[in-house]
Order: sequence, then structure tokens, then C-alpha cells
Amino acid sequence: MASTHCIPLLWMVHEPTPAYQAHTPATRTLKVRTGHYDYQRMPKPVPWIYLKGYWLEQAGFSIGATIQVQVSSGRIVVTVEDVDAPSKSMD
Repeated sequence: MASTHCIPLLWMVHEPTPAYQAHTPATRTLKVRTGHYDYQRMPKPVPWIYLKGYWLEQAGFSIGATIQVQVSSGRIVVTVEDVDAPSKSMD
């Protein structure tokens, strides 16, 4: 039987390299995916957009920041409410 080894997750926790930061595009192409509300008995698909990455922090969206979301037809604008406010821990 083949042996299995536990691989520490520490290798996944890293800061972005300068090369990564230099090649981070200002425009991102994402996909609207199918999501569901967990509380619904017969879940109906709901549009879902997943935003995650070092590029968010590089753009001023630090962990704990309060954001404002403006929605209009075919457009969503996400803005940090107070750029100068210190980030709050999410613990």
C-alpha cells in the first residue's frame, strides 16, 4: 500500500512577489457563477461573483475595510468607504 504524507500548508501562505505585483492587470475578467442561499428549502440558483486575491489589497481593499457597492444596469462599482481608516481584525 502506498504511504501518504501530510503536506504542511505553510508553503501556500506567502506574500506576492514584486514580479507578481508588476504583472497584476488593472482590469480583471471574472465569471458570474451559480450560487444558492443555504436557508431556502428548495434552493433557486442565484448569481454569485467571487472576489479574492492580493490584487484587492494592492487596490486599497485591505482585510476589514468597509466597502460601498453601487449597482446599476450592467455595472457594479465597489469602493472603499474610508481609505485612511486602520484595518480591523476579522477574528
